Amino acid sequence: MSNDGDYLRRTVTSEPVVTRREEVYVTRGANTAGWWIAALVAVIAIVGVIFLISNNNTQAQLQAARDQGAAQAGLENATTNAQIAASQASARPRPPRPAPPAPTKAPPRPPPTARR
Repeated sequence: MSNDGDYLRRTVTSEPVVTRREEVYVTRGANTAGWWIAALVAVIAIVGVIFLISNNNTQAQLQAARDQGAAQAGLENATTNAQIAASQASARPRPPRPAPPAPTKAPPRPPPTARR
C-alpha cells in the first residue's frame, strides 16, 4: 500500500481488557491514470476526425477504387469457380474408353498392268 499513494492511519484504543477497538482510516492520493487515458482517447479521436476531413478524394479516385475492387472480385470468383470445376472433374469417375478398332488388312492390290 505504500507504493500506490495511499496514506494509512491507525488508531488503537486499549480500554479495559475485555474490549479492544481498532479504527482504520485509508486516505487515497490523487489517481490521474483515468484522466491520462481519457486524454489519450480524445487526442486519437481528434486526429481521426482531422484525417477524415482533410482526406480529399475526388470522385474519379473513388470510382477507380470501386472499379479495381470489382475487377479483383471478378478474378477471385473466376479462380474459385475454376478450382471447384477442377476438383469436381477429378472426383468424377471417367467412363471407360472404347477399345480401338482391330486393324484391318487392306485387300491386296492387283498387279500393275503394263502399258504399251
